[in-house]
Amino acid sequence: MIGIKKRYFIALGITIILLCLTHHCWLGYKNSTHFDILLFIIVLILGYLLSLKLTSYIADFKSIKKQSRIEIIFLTVFFILLFLPISHIDQSKISYTENRTLAKYHPLITKKGKLNLKFGKEYEEWFNDRFFLRKNLIFLHYTTRLLINKKISDDTILYSSSNNWAIYKSHIPNKRNLDKNTYLKSLSNLDMFNKFCIKNNIKLYVLIVPFNAYLYQEQQIKEAKNQDALQFINNNIYKLQKESDATIIYPFNELKKASENDWVAFKVDHHWTEYGAFIGYQELIKAIHKDYSNIIPVNEADYNTFKSKKIRSYFNRQFFNGNALNSAPFLNIYANKILDTKYLYYENKNKNLLKVKIKDIEGAKNKTFYYPKGANYRVLEMGTSMNENLLQFTPYTFKNLKYIRFNSVKNRKTEEEFKIMKYYKKDILNYKPDIIILCITPGNLQELKNIFVEDK
Repeated sequence: MIGIKKRYFIALGITIILLCLTHHCWLGYKNSTHFDILLFIIVLILGYLLSLKLTSYIADFKSIKKQSRIEIIFLTVFFILLFLPISHIDQSKISYTENRTLAKYHPLITKKGKLNLKFGKEYEEWFNDRFFLRKNLIFLHYTTRLLINKKISDDTILYSSSNNWAIYKSHIPNKRNLDKNTYLKSLSNLDMFNKFCIKNNIKLYVLIVPFNAYLYQEQQIKEAKNQDALQFINNNIYKLQKESDATIIYPFNELKKASENDWVAFKVDHHWTEYGAFIGYQELIKAIHKDYSNIIPVNEADYNTFKSKKIRSYFNRQFFNGNALNSAPFLNIYANKILDTKYLYYENKNKNLLKVKIKDIEGAKNKTFYYPKGANYRVLEMGTSMNENLLQFTPYTFKNLKYIRFNSVKNRKTEEEFKIMKYYKKDILNYKPDIIILCITPGNLQELKNIFVEDK
């Protein structure tokens, strides 16, 4: 038997260990000597009572004999599992595993000395985002789902292991993406922007690039197939082509036909491939050539080509595993299996003659190109990330080309991205382009309502 006094001392020792663990995993996240008196009192009382009860139970072990051995083992495992989650708290602000910002810690007593009535809920959210082995459990969860269902569906991504397609849910064709109200606003703002261009001696060309989910409906996961909605969107875009004063190019049919020869869009990235961009480039140049007949387009003979399973679609032009895998990082551990398709890439033979200036700072994301062999025009290429692969071809067509990226600009909110007059009017007027190429997606059409919004 353990004496009563000795039992109290043992319980006190265990309590001290608990306090040390708590200070390390809960308070340590602030990387300071911060001391929470309320937390200290709670852990002190509960820890001491729990330790006293535990030592009392162990002290009586001999009298209970064999009947308690299983219980002792069970309780030991139980308490190990109980304290394992708090043995190490993740201090990160962002979870790259889940591609999101983690919950922030909010103290029980605010800086103003008031009681935080939401402390229980906020602490639960903070702890649930940071407990030890959370990442491992997430990977185990998705791996189990893949083994059972052969697909994964989270808030952002839809992935099927049967054909290794991964698409954004927001890119699945939906009639709401281009309903009557959106259509009318898109038409009105495009025509207004076109008038602005004409006033400043600029010719506007709008290139609309379909998502991978649009181009490969027959190969998509069941939940992503919506031919009726796709046809609805396409018909409205074709209608927009006829009714707008601006020149609109939508190479959906050309891309579908070209897909019989090679991949025009990535399976794990929503962008078109460089081969797809080349098809779109050819359609764009056909439209431009009607107004500027002396422009000589590039052709395949001007390029060295190669194939790779990796993806190139970003501003930095580096190869990676794909936008969808970045948005659902738990899939990256299966990248070698998922990346099962080779895509065609282009490198211009006169790449060394192309001069490029890159700016990627707060409030500005652009590239300026100079190519001595290009047609003597000043071109401003604007829009979203669909431009990135198009830029394998357009800078080699014109002597001077400036590219302005709307999205993913540092410290710029999503709702501000298409406020062209607010952020880029001066750039347009100062650059004095002969041609503006506005390259966007069907999903961006609803954003065109912001072109002439200059105030928040």
